[in-house]
Amino acid sequence: MADVFISYAREDRGVCEAVAKALKALKLEVWYDTELQSGSRYDEVIEAKLQESKAAIVLWSKNAVESQWVKDEARFAKKRNVLVVVRLDGCDLPLGFGGLHSERLSGAETFESDAGWPKLVDHIGKLVGRPSLGTVAHIRRDFAREMSDWMSANPTDQLSSQRLEPPSMRLRGRPSVEAARSRRWIWGLLGLALGSGLASAGAATFYLWQRNPAPVVEPAPPVDRISMVALDLVGEYTNPDPEAAEGECLSLMLGDGSLRWSGSDPFSETIVGLDQDGWLVTETADGVRFAYKKESETLRVRKPSSPDYLPLEPCR
Repeated sequence: MADVFISYAREDRGVCEAVAKALKALKLEVWYDTELQSGSRYDEVIEAKLQESKAAIVLWSKNAVESQWVKDEARFAKKRNVLVVVRLDGCDLPLGFGGLHSERLSGAETFESDAGWPKLVDHIGKLVGRPSLGTVAHIRRDFAREMSDWMSANPTDQLSSQRLEPPSMRLRGRPSVEAARSRRWIWGLLGLALGSGLASAGAATFYLWQRNPAPVVEPAPPVDRISMVALDLVGEYTNPDPEAAEGECLSLMLGDGSLRWSGSDPFSETIVGLDQDGWLVTETADGVRFAYKKESETLRVRKPSSPDYLPLEPCR
């Protein structure tokens, strides 16, 4: 089942493909007619995809308003209350659509920097059950603008010749969580992980963690950078607790200034800032601090006062 259906005119295929690629980067399932197979009944396949999609984007343009296919698809989506209206130019919308709110997007290479793109993603996110997606689009757009300004100010720097992207963002819907709780499984597993080949050192480290206060975190960088680092941590990881069911996953999500863990024992931690080595530092309700860093697909978790960490692998 596709999250998003895209309707467009043939002449606007480049924009359609660019929009689809950007939405897929947000972990959305996208369908448009490039996936039609030879011999298929086009009308039946398209109607089925429109019927199952949670959101339907119509890319209106001077070419699209002349297309009977686009108008039929738009009417179907409007009837299901999943229509998302986008204008690619100054065209007048067909009868029945002129009074609907629309977002304006520019060309295939620049639309993600448009003011309407985060609003469009926000609308789609609400339709598919992921209401926080608009925030991600805002952060990506701000990142692109800041990097563009930096490149303009530093044209001779080696990075100015590259297309820089923000860290990957693996976002999922935000389930409700209970009040913050102690991290029982990490406390136990840190000792267990360090015990293999490092029993004495692990025990000493574990003891010191409980007695020594966490070091002072370096002055926090701009909030956008903290948000980017926090978003990159979001995902699902295998529960390392030996008592957990085989294959059980823990979801790490981003809340309002906090990281949230879901599972059999959900809890949240307040984001404190970044330390001097780029680790995201958090604090639990009982004052215990942890530090997080993503290395490839592995999430590393440690106490700020120790270099030893517990690796959490992604769920497969």
